[in-house]
Amino acid sequence: DDDTGDDDTGDDDDSAGSSSLGTSYTDALMTHRVHQYGKFELQFPYDHDSSLNPYDSDDVQLTFTFEDPDGLTQDIDGFYFQDHDTNCGGLCESGYMPTVGDPQWMVRYAPHKVGTYTFTSTLTDNVGTVAGPSGSFESIPSEDPGFVRIAADKRHFVFDDGSDYFPVGMNTAWGSGSEGIIDMYPRMFGEMKAEQMNYGRLWMVEWSFGLELDTLGEYRSPGAWLVDYVLDWAEQNGIYLMLALDTYSHLEGGGWSVNPYNSARGGPCASPTDFWTDTTAKDYYKQRLRYLVSRWGHATHLLSWQFFNEVDMIDTVGYDTAVQADVTDWHEEMGDHLHAIDPNSHLVTTSFAWATVGAPPWGGPEVWALDAMDYSMTHLYGVADFASQMATYSDQQK
Repeated sequence: DDDTGDDDTGDDDDSAGSSSLGTSYTDALMTHRVHQYGKFELQFPYDHDSSLNPYDSDDVQLTFTFEDPDGLTQDIDGFYFQDHDTNCGGLCESGYMPTVGDPQWMVRYAPHKVGTYTFTSTLTDNVGTVAGPSGSFESIPSEDPGFVRIAADKRHFVFDDGSDYFPVGMNTAWGSGSEGIIDMYPRMFGEMKAEQMNYGRLWMVEWSFGLELDTLGEYRSPGAWLVDYVLDWAEQNGIYLMLALDTYSHLEGGGWSVNPYNSARGGPCASPTDFWTDTTAKDYYKQRLRYLVSRWGHATHLLSWQFFNEVDMIDTVGYDTAVQADVTDWHEEMGDHLHAIDPNSHLVTTSFAWATVGAPPWGGPEVWALDAMDYSMTHLYGVADFASQMATYSDQQK
């Protein structure tokens, strides 16, 4: 195969065998050959007690151990997957999409080297632990430059192969209007590619790609499926996506009233400010991060994880120095945790609406000083002289 061909996927024969306890995985589907930095994928039926939460690793967990051609190993979590149909009888959004087939276990992995990879796995639930699928696949040469990193001079982005990445693009936040997600993103990304754009930003908001909206610790499968869909189209068009996990409206006003972290909805937080400090809330957030990493941590065209869109716009944050300190501590804890669990070390950031440093409104200098934040992002509104404003802002951030 040449470097631009499709990865080979099909029914498994000897590549994903039976467990040592007799559980058969002959119905597993897997990728037999994948390009370097491409997506190895394996899936098999999810078959567990219905009382277990498939998103909670304390209830049920699938872990794969991959061994690369040099004998180095890496553990990757599997995740719960439900396929969906785009024939929604209207716009396909995160709240409803028809399901296709039965739920599956799935694992995704991006090989960094060329050669033969082997894997084993274990599956644990309330019954016990059994061996899961095991086997091998081939990683073949590719022109993919790899994941986006921060350059040694900390002033620009580079790929794993050392080539520069200069992002040019726009905010591609969510599907809207009569077109909807399914039609809009293929068209938009194609037009962006034609204009030599290579960057977009996706928001996981309740009306489009949101996950944790109904019950704390459980996620909307259609929202995750739609992120899969958009990421695939981004990759086909050379677009690298920043994934914004939350926005300020989730922690104020109407957004807070329906937020599952709210104690009025059964969550652990009596007020939005508790979100930053409550131990249970932070544990649930880390559980969500685990799911995001297991599902999209393989993706080279995921530029970075962004915790919040405009965190300083939350009405309890912008002018309260005590809350700002809690927000800073939260970003440090979550950023360190995300770096620790992401096997491909995607970049981590958040965002602010205002650039002001040293006076209200808060520009977040304490957050940007954290080692857990790989780069800063601030939104500049109504700026007539963008170049001079950027120079001033850059000086403030030094």
